[in-house]
Amino acid sequence: MLHSPESPPSAVPFRTRRKRTRRIASLAVLLLACGVAARFAIRSTPVTTTDVVRGTAVEAVYATGTIEPVERVTIRAKVAGVLQPFTIHEGDSVKEGDLIGRVDSPS
Repeated sequence: MLHSPESPPSAVPFRTRRKRTRRIASLAVLLLACGVAARFAIRSTPVTTTDVVRGTAVEAVYATGTIEPVERVTIRAKVAGVLQPFTIHEGDSVKEGDLIGRVDSPS
């Protein structure tokens, strides 16, 4: 770096000092922003607790809405034919492999 005869060799040029000051200020702002973000991320959520008591449960719930199954399945027969009466009724619980109906195959 070239120095003019009137400036001492140890003096830092003005532009270099300005760049360094901007970098330090930018770093300080970045650290402050990270600190604020960490404060909001670590903040605990307030909860309300109560003691357990015995009592009567609600016997009925009156509400409107739609009941949807957790999982839908498609039921198909492996052969063509007339479907005989079901061996189960609406609302019955079934497991995989349970017989739910028979197909009368003419062949």
